[in-house]
Order: sequence, then C-alpha cells, then structure tokens
Amino acid sequence: MGRIPKTLYLLTYIDDESYRRRILTQLNRGESRHSVARAVLSWATRRTTAAVSRGQEDQLGALGLVVNAIVLWNTLYMEAALTQMRTERARRTGCRCRTPFPVGA
Repeated sequence: MGRIPKTLYLLTYIDDESYRRRILTQLNRGESRHSVARAVLSWATRRTTAAVSRGQEDQLGALGLVVNAIVLWNTLYMEAALTQMRTERARRTGCRCRTPFPVGA
C-alpha cells in the first residue's frame, strides 16, 4: 500500500512543473533558514566557552528564538523598504503600481 502513494507522488512531481517549483521554493526557504542558524551558531560558539553537551536544549531553543527574531526583523525591514520604493515610484510617475519594478518599465 505504501508504494502506490509514493509512485503517484513521483509521477506528479515529474509531470507537473509548477508543483516542482513550489517544492523547490519551500526547500530553498528551509535551507535559507538553516544557513542563518549556522551563521548565528558559529558566531555564538566563538563567544561562549560552555560545553555543548551541558544545557544543549537551552542553547538550541535560544538559537531558534534568535533565528526567528532575525527572520521577523528582515521581513518587516524588507516590507518597509518595498513600501517606501512603491511610494517614491508612485510619486515620480504618478501611478500606483503593485510591484516596485513592473516588467517593461
């Protein structure tokens, strides 16, 4: 019974290009988050002399919290930057565009 769903999944993956793109997008998001976590962890390990085994759960919890805070800050900062770019572009051109850089502009 387990082989049929796996086969159907693989056939869908091979056949549907938009499905492959969605999966790739999710994989890229996850890898981006892991790269931020690795960067934060490498910075933190240079700063601390505590043994990794002692309090490892607390360290991992704190790492997740810091990474989530960084992702939230980046999201808010990018949204503010895009809003400012849209406002400035609308002021210059007199139009209200949905994207900061429409195709053909």
